[in-house]
Amino acid sequence: MSDVSQLPELPSTPGSQVDCEATVVEVDGRRMLALPYRAGFGRSRGRKFRITGSEGSRLPSQVVMVVRDQAMVPFPGSAGLGDTVCVRLRCLRQRPRISVPADLATELEAARLSVDVMSAPEAAQFLTMIHEAKDPEIRSQRIDTTIAAIRQRTLETGRSE
Repeated sequence: MSDVSQLPELPSTPGSQVDCEATVVEVDGRRMLALPYRAGFGRSRGRKFRITGSEGSRLPSQVVMVVRDQAMVPFPGSAGLGDTVCVRLRCLRQRPRISVPADLATELEAARLSVDVMSAPEAAQFLTMIHEAKDPEIRSQRIDTTIAAIRQRTLETGRSE
């Protein structure tokens, strides 16, 4: 659909479920299912859904992404471009909020940055390094390193607070 603003918003409350007909499209050389929904969440993060095909086949859990404001999901199936595929989507519980230490949170706020630009494993690694640092000087250096990494990732993704 050319006017995505006319599409309904994809329900993204954990446990919500929808049945729909999606169209197989190609985006940057990758086969995707274009869902008949507008994404109700930002470009930098998708929402994880359990996807079941019309014949009951269960596809792996997928992150529904935003492509030109439309909700889409990678499609490993064999249907051809332009074909319609019936799917059931059930929104899964999303990643929990990360517990950011107060000293890092203060630095992030001052720099107008957010740890949300990092993947969960990457954020966990940086936060573990900070938590493990008992020496105040080492902890400060690790916070500076984390801030620099978040700033770089923010520049790469074009996302800011």
